[in-house]
Amino acid sequence: MEELSQEELKALQVRVRRDHPGGEQELVIFRRQYLQKLDLKHITFPSRELLQIYDIQRWIHSFICSPPADEYHPKSDHDILNELVKRIEEAVSDAEEPDIYDPLVEFAAELCIQQRRPLTEAAQCDVWVSYECPGPADMLDNSRRIKLLEKPQLLAAIGCTGYRTWQAALALANKIATEWLPEEKLKGKRVLELGAGTGLLSLLCAKEGDAQLVVGTDGALDAIERLKLADYVNGLCGLKKSTYGVYWWGESFEGTVVGEALDDGRPFDFVIASDVVSSISDPVLLLVLISQQTYDPPSLPSLVKTFSMLLAINPATVIVVSATYRNQNTFDDFIRVCGESCSDLTFCSCIDTSVPDEYNLATEVIELEITPVKEQQSFFNVNTEKIMMVTITSGQKGSA
Repeated sequence: MEELSQEELKALQVRVRRDHPGGEQELVIFRRQYLQKLDLKHITFPSRELLQIYDIQRWIHSFICSPPADEYHPKSDHDILNELVKRIEEAVSDAEEPDIYDPLVEFAAELCIQQRRPLTEAAQCDVWVSYECPGPADMLDNSRRIKLLEKPQLLAAIGCTGYRTWQAALALANKIATEWLPEEKLKGKRVLELGAGTGLLSLLCAKEGDAQLVVGTDGALDAIERLKLADYVNGLCGLKKSTYGVYWWGESFEGTVVGEALDDGRPFDFVIASDVVSSISDPVLLLVLISQQTYDPPSLPSLVKTFSMLLAINPATVIVVSATYRNQNTFDDFIRVCGESCSDLTFCSCIDTSVPDEYNLATEVIELEITPVKEQQSFFNVNTEKIMMVTITSGQKGSA
């Protein structure tokens, strides 16, 4: 079994671009969807004409065969490979010189004979999930890939923070990648993420945003340890551009990773957070998630207190919160805790924010557009719920 050499890859790319307009885009989209571990129903397969090409099959095998077949693969891998082999067999039957890359078929067969794990057990299995930044399709470019250790079959479990990248993070990642990065908004800036979870946003800002420093925080120590592993795997360890640590909303920064970053006298330019003001409408899921700070409405005052503390240090800080709009009451609670309106928010007097009386917030609330998954290019979001983005900045009382 030989992998394609760099020369063969370049020749294949030239052939695809010459003979199959739009074909490279099809192939790269398929790679991105597979590596993000989407379910079969959300996968867009390459055309029959592309699947007929022997070297295309070799190229697909190069990213599908990792990890090896004897290691754990989620159900989506099994389903996608079965469908892929079926499509290849149908495609080559029409070819003048039918040829199938046997190692790809053999790999799919090895997965088929694996005993499927019960759902409860599979949900706890770790899998490397990769996210590729959107941009021009390039079969040869793997440099803009972010790898995270996740539990992609996890639906909900007590203490599951940091084990899966949820919808609001994907939506904000897409906005950062398509709007902030091209505009170089993060270049040379300092970024703080609250409730980082898997750390997709922190890693994206550190790896692609050319930020001067990114600090990722979470209330769960295990999430921080996984974040540090992801930092190493993605080649950021040792660059001194990113650091991670436990921080609980509303607490003093002193003695925390946040305080350490502030010790040099330079504040944060951006604060980002996702799914920190969400709630669950399903009462069963609510019961198992209620122990998590992220989904606990009573924690909102603590979150807002942290915002106020950061803005007191630097009124120029921009805070961006992305939230899945699962429950209107919880989102309204967030707005209520911040203040009385969406256009001019003043902190509730019940919260000790240590902010001057004349200090208040200006906010903008917009709904992030989520296109159908078949039209998405990267950071695929299969969720149909609304994603709201709240931008919070400092303001003056009486200002527009």
